[in-house]
Amino acid sequence: MVISLEIPIDAEPGDSLSFEVNGTQLTIEVPVASVPGEILRIKLANNLRNGEEKDKGTNRKSNDNADDDDNKITIEMATGSKICIVETSTTKNTGRSTVNNENLSDGTYLHLWPASHCIIKFINSPEFRRQFQDLSVHSVMELGAGHGLLGMAFAEIVSTFINTKKPMKLVLSDVEEALSQLEANIQLNRETFGKRINISSIPLKWHNYPIPKTNSDLDFIVGSDLLYNIEAIPLLASTIRRLLSRSTKILLSVRWRKPSDERSFFILLSDIIEWKVIHGACSLDYRVYGNGSFESNKYFSQSMVGIQGKVVPLSSIDENCIEKMTTKEFEQYEELQTQVYLGEVVERKMTTDPVQKRPKLEE
Repeated sequence: MVISLEIPIDAEPGDSLSFEVNGTQLTIEVPVASVPGEILRIKLANNLRNGEEKDKGTNRKSNDNADDDDNKITIEMATGSKICIVETSTTKNTGRSTVNNENLSDGTYLHLWPASHCIIKFINSPEFRRQFQDLSVHSVMELGAGHGLLGMAFAEIVSTFINTKKPMKLVLSDVEEALSQLEANIQLNRETFGKRINISSIPLKWHNYPIPKTNSDLDFIVGSDLLYNIEAIPLLASTIRRLLSRSTKILLSVRWRKPSDERSFFILLSDIIEWKVIHGACSLDYRVYGNGSFESNKYFSQSMVGIQGKVVPLSSIDENCIEKMTTKEFEQYEELQTQVYLGEVVERKMTTDPVQKRPKLEE
């Protein structure tokens, strides 16, 4: 739920403004740098009732059905089909930790991160259909797939846009340690996909080269929350560069944590890929988001989250605030910091990759 509130003509920064939502009286302070006549965007949990929200399950979307025994989550798609995954671990943590051991993965593949929920909501929306229904998509790879939910959801929707009997090819890739989890989720959904989608999994570390031949000529590369490890960003960019063909498009859900570092991913690929924000609460692109400019600071100070009846600017939310959030409030908080980007290859002269014997964009 988004509330628009106009700052009165006689109000000054620090003044209190009151408003009512579903019978609940709320108060906020006029943010610093705001001026009379500006519109504040206040994002509240959809089910706000008397300052509280009734949760339907910890760290689950409202339309997810969780099995307490095996953490099975069912996502109902716009097509009417249902995708099931088994989540090994649940969390309410916005950060990610890494293991400082080159022989071990960081373990983040065990979690279903909020950025995945954000992009799947988008994939299930009429907005997504309007933007993508005219595309011909026959081959898709998900990077850092984890549970494979994004790749399967994307393929489920996009496969309905294709007028052909040839099955869509979906490859879910991640570190070796994640493959058993991926395979288990693939088996759970084979009957749902039937002959429409040919789905498989492969181990793929981002620094590995060459890329397996089976993954050439991709129509789409998809991924969610891949920029959390700053040190791995150059490896991710290099891997994407090697996977590209002239027609490849990239769909990424980006959950910003350290924009000054994370924007390097887009910059590293900006010579061959044109990026644009196609979905998200914030329309500022990677060059402006979190860069300390007036536009960026305005977004963080004037985008607000309702936390148990109190309204808090995004710029003021800390770990203590996060601990007090209900599940729905936490999802809203995550959505405010998540954007979906579409990357399209810029027209450039093509050369031949001597290793894979296939067209390659000049670097």
